[in-house]
Amino acid sequence: MAAAMLASIPSKDELYDYAARAYDPESRVPLVEAVLNKVGADKYLDEKQVEALATCTTAAGLVKEAPALLERAAPRLYEKGSGLFEKSKEKYEELVPVVAEYKEAVAARVTLAREGADGRAAVLAEGKELATERIVVPARAAAAPYIAKIADRKAALVEKKEALLADKRLGRALDALP
Repeated sequence: MAAAMLASIPSKDELYDYAARAYDPESRVPLVEAVLNKVGADKYLDEKQVEALATCTTAAGLVKEAPALLERAAPRLYEKGSGLFEKSKEKYEELVPVVAEYKEAVAARVTLAREGADGRAAVLAEGKELATERIVVPARAAAAPYIAKIADRKAALVEKKEALLADKRLGRALDALP
């Protein structure tokens, strides 16, 4: 029995393949559908319901399938939430072009990085420039008052230290120590 259990554990490459297929919205739906059927969901749901549930694992599928599923599963909840759902659907449709634009930008940088060391250096330089512009500069501006306050305290302490070391009696006392 233990040998059968060990044989059923996927290899590292199989796990990477599952993760890649689960990440990709195009291959996620068939993967989830196969897993649901493998764990026995087909005993409780018909094929169409399993397919609809698997479709809901992507944002586009959820927007498409959720109203129908919710209306059948919880009619009262659907009545109360349908206005909210319509608002979220509008927001989703508004953000689709933005996400597509960022996907294209990321894909261009990934392609550049795959070209070799020069491409990776260019992507890294661009990332450093963006990080400096959007993170480091605003963080420095936000921290400047606190750093100035600490610098003032340090200057006061250095002044006190200089005054103490300039005291002749303290100098003689320190010289007398073994």
